[in-house]
Amino acid sequence: MAYPDEKLEQALYSAVEHVIKNDFPNPNRDGCPGQAFLEKAAKSPGSLDSEESSVLTQHVPKCWPCFSELKRLRKSAR
Repeated sequence: MAYPDEKLEQALYSAVEHVIKNDFPNPNRDGCPGQAFLEKAAKSPGSLDSEESSVLTQHVPKCWPCFSELKRLRKSAR
């Protein structure tokens, strides 16, 4: 059974996903980092340097392909 905070967190995450998917589809993957970066960000986000952290915070939230791939990689890393 999910706790109320977990339900709220899941609802917020779903809303964010919906916005990114619809408002930032980026079908041509313009400006996307490589697969190696996404794998590193998924498996070891604490090891990102300042430039990589900037990509994670500036590009990924505005790019559906990167966001969804990072989510998939994080899930598989668990």
